[in-house]
Amino acid sequence: APAGVHAQLRAVQQGAAGHAEGDVVEGQQAHAAYVCAAAARRKGCPGGGVGLNAPQHLQDIPMATERTLSILKPDATRRNLTGKINAVFEGAGLRIVAQRRLHLSQQQAEAFYGAHRERGFFKDLVSFMVSGPVVVQVLEGADAIAQNRKVMGATNPANADAGTIRKLFAESIEANSVHGSDSPEAAAHEIGFFFAGTEIVG
Repeated sequence: APAGVHAQLRAVQQGAAGHAEGDVVEGQQAHAAYVCAAAARRKGCPGGGVGLNAPQHLQDIPMATERTLSILKPDATRRNLTGKINAVFEGAGLRIVAQRRLHLSQQQAEAFYGAHRERGFFKDLVSFMVSGPVVVQVLEGADAIAQNRKVMGATNPANADAGTIRKLFAESIEANSVHGSDSPEAAAHEIGFFFAGTEIVG
């Protein structure tokens, strides 16, 4: 969670300390509402979001500015789609704050996708990712991780929504043009795999 989230959570907890039991319960409910409000920005809150009974300031939590890794895959660079794909990202409010074009080595691709090493598709995935140049980049924006994945569309382009990158440009499930981090932890790891902090210019 962003620093502002932690600060407001601490305020809720401190406000509850030393008060009557009813006030403590109210503070705990506010704490839960805050967590749900933050979670609802990405995955939704159990029971259906923040709820009408949450304090108004908890309903109005702004989306956090995040960074996420984006890769334009070999099928996209082969067809000279870098500019068109990045126009979709930028049109959705995402900023490109670092970018590099490179040809992954076998070792790099195996390391990057190491979490999938035991999966049946691992060898084909690595072979595809080393088949041509890729563009690795860092996207920044409000709720960037979820926004990027929304803009990319479903892994299978046949199931992707109209207007998404994969619906517009993907050739197949494997050659689906783009990769995007799927969580804050993955984003931090994947960005660090390709970029030093000094190379990211917001």
